[in-house]
Amino acid sequence: METMLKMRLVSKTLSGGGEYAQCGLQFATDYADGRNKEWASATPVADIKFTVKDEIGEQFELGAAYTFTVTES
Repeated sequence: METMLKMRLVSKTLSGGGEYAQCGLQFATDYADGRNKEWASATPVADIKFTVKDEIGEQFELGAAYTFTVTES
C-alpha cells in the first residue's frame, strides 16, 4: 500500500538556541488543482506536525507544497 499526500507548509516555528535550536513544522492538505483526489472522495483533510533540528527546518519554505509518501512498514 502506498498513498501520496500533497501538503502545504502552513507554519514554521523556531525555538531554542545554539545546539538545541529546533524548528516546528506543520503541514496541511493542499487543495489546489484537485490534488489528493486519489485518496479523498470529498474535501481531503490531513495535518502533519513534527519538530526537527534547526538546520533541517531551514530547508523548508513556508507556503511551499510538499509530497509525503505513506507506506506500510
